[in-house]
Amino acid sequence: MVRENVAYVSVAGEELSISLHPDGSPIAVHKLSNEKGRIITDPTHRRRSQTKRDKLVKQVTEQLAETEDSIWLIMTLQEHYPRHTIDQFKVVLKVIEIYPLYINDPVKEMKRLVLTSANYLRDIAIALEIQSSKQSSKKEVINEKYKATTAPERDQDIYLQVLQGGR
Repeated sequence: MVRENVAYVSVAGEELSISLHPDGSPIAVHKLSNEKGRIITDPTHRRRSQTKRDKLVKQVTEQLAETEDSIWLIMTLQEHYPRHTIDQFKVVLKVIEIYPLYINDPVKEMKRLVLTSANYLRDIAIALEIQSSKQSSKKEVINEKYKATTAPERDQDIYLQVLQGGR
């Protein structure tokens, strides 16, 4: 059985009432506008997203080691993405989760280059991880098969003799 999310709307006087059942008690009551096209917003609806935003800000601040950089990042994202701040913070937290070893340097790099999106943070963290993995792969790997074998020591004159044609 597929359950649908149905809301019942009714108007009584100057109030709009929303309930989950036709005769049920209202889950929300809103004042109707007397002016055509005017939008009336309920501050309690915004309070939830503000609380969520505050929780995400706290998480970002806790996760980043540098307080000054975290404050800069939070302020920059809020300034440039006021309607999408929560989404930007979610990207930052995801980057912190996936690339915990490479998170502080990308924030510093973003600040240096004056970049303003959490997507740049992600891209820089990915680039640093790739760069780090390339450097670690260049480290010398000892083949276990030949570990016990040592090359014989030769006198340097033998090389000169070979170059002179064996004379």
